[in-house]
Amino acid sequence: MIFLKARLYIMLGFIICALPAAVLAEERVKIQADWRLDGREMTFPRELRQVNASDSLFNRQHAYIYQELFSEGFFGGSVDSVSIRENSGRVTFFASRGCRHRIETFDIHLTGEPDDQKASILNDFSPFITSGSYFSGSRIESEINRMIRHWENEGYMLVRVVVEEPQPDINECIVDVRLNIDTGPQIRVDGFILPELQRNNPDYIKTASGVRKGMLVTPNLLRDAQLNLDNTGLFEDVEQPQIAFNDGEYLLYFGIEEARTNMFDALIGYVPRPQDGNTIVGTGQLMLRNALFDGSTINIRFERLQELVTRLDLSYDMSWIAGLPIGAGAHFNFIQQDSTYQVRNFGLNGRYSLSASTEIIGSLRIEAASANRITGQPIRELDSNALFAGLGVEYRRTDSRRNPTSGLHGRVLVETGVKRITDDRIGDFTDKRRVSQQEITGFLRGYINPFRRHIIAPSMHGYIMISDIFTEVDLNRFGGAHSFRGYREDQFQSSRMLWGDVEYRYLLDRFSHAFVFGAFGYYERPRLVFEFENSLKINEWLYSWGIGFQYNTPIGTMQFTYAISADDDLANGKVHFGITSGF
Repeated sequence: MIFLKARLYIMLGFIICALPAAVLAEERVKIQADWRLDGREMTFPRELRQVNASDSLFNRQHAYIYQELFSEGFFGGSVDSVSIRENSGRVTFFASRGCRHRIETFDIHLTGEPDDQKASILNDFSPFITSGSYFSGSRIESEINRMIRHWENEGYMLVRVVVEEPQPDINECIVDVRLNIDTGPQIRVDGFILPELQRNNPDYIKTASGVRKGMLVTPNLLRDAQLNLDNTGLFEDVEQPQIAFNDGEYLLYFGIEEARTNMFDALIGYVPRPQDGNTIVGTGQLMLRNALFDGSTINIRFERLQELVTRLDLSYDMSWIAGLPIGAGAHFNFIQQDSTYQVRNFGLNGRYSLSASTEIIGSLRIEAASANRITGQPIRELDSNALFAGLGVEYRRTDSRRNPTSGLHGRVLVETGVKRITDDRIGDFTDKRRVSQQEITGFLRGYINPFRRHIIAPSMHGYIMISDIFTEVDLNRFGGAHSFRGYREDQFQSSRMLWGDVEYRYLLDRFSHAFVFGAFGYYERPRLVFEFENSLKINEWLYSWGIGFQYNTPIGTMQFTYAISADDDLANGKVHFGITSGF
């Protein structure tokens, strides 16, 4: 028994030592391969750069060389010789190209279509490849892809292309190319297939897709349907619709995953004061969908911006009214500026979708300001009312509404109106009681995905108010977590403002990312009508930077931002923490 164990140990040791030796021996017979084409040095792909010296056929290397030659039209090319130098560990293939073949005929032949329709189908397509062009496999492939895209855009979504084996004439250096194409039927929408929905009306979802029965199915139709459904905000995930064939009908299958219909959003900010202490600010938003009607939204937003400054926003919006790409809504906005004044805005808005990505926007709003007269307190606002009408455009085409990785989103709104100052104190400062005003607001944000999980998201924001005189309510407020991060909420008031920021995001999962950002901008605050000193006019450059994350959890999406302005040191930044939860 002892001798048996000893023998087993000896055998095991021999195997352990022999395996690396065998591997090394195998490595020693592998030699490097390269090839020369008409004297010019070429290289094989990585997987073909080593060959076994005992293999005298070298089939894989020969096949690669001939594939390269034939794909560029050198049908008379050949491998002339192979040189094996075992002492230097190299093998070299010597090849020659011969003449490059030109295309004599490029024939497109339709199959599976009635003869009376073939001519009209072919007349709609003009090939780039003509007689006399050099043969190129990549050029043929590009032309085939262009054909497929062309006929898909005409509603032939089942195009099949078969390339017959080229027939080269080695002596004349010409080749005939023939493509057999079966376009299939022109497909129109006969119906829809939706997964079982728990929170939304299937009829409304079909309407919101923008697809109707009888429409011609094209790649653009499928992409627009996906974008329309994603823009509703009702879904966690929207896939491009698929074509299904059932009982002689072509149906569109919508791959959608419902999100929780309603949403609550809370944001709390910790803002250090310039002196001692700190300020706690916060925002709460409640959004109710499909309220009263399918596709409608109630939005309630309350903000405590600074000490004794509050804002309330109420809105009700509807989309796809009467099955048309039309939306409308009403909104009410209220701002209480400590005990100094109040501002009330009531407005109506309308939208018309030119396409899945572009909307025309119209607005009409009434603005009223009421100033409190407190003895000894400087005047900051005057009693007034104004009527504004506006027109604009919004463009959104991103790959995801919730956490985009590519695409563009922008909006521009131009408003014009007349402001009437009803406060009798205006006579102390100017004789103008009726003022024409124009207002332009806009933003643009892009999403660039240079590498997997890495997103660059630059943005630009602008505002211009044109007016002969200004009161505080005419100025645009910005700063804080929802605009220029790193500064206090609504810290700045401007008649002209332009700023941008760049976020670098690292994707943690489909809905989560960490980010760093930098922001830079400029604003002007004009002298107000009741301010006699022109020194109160401000022109200032701003910048800030910070870090943060957005993380998806079972109870909602958490957001955290730590932002530092030009006036702060590293330990004295603005902190904002929030959570968005659906229910």
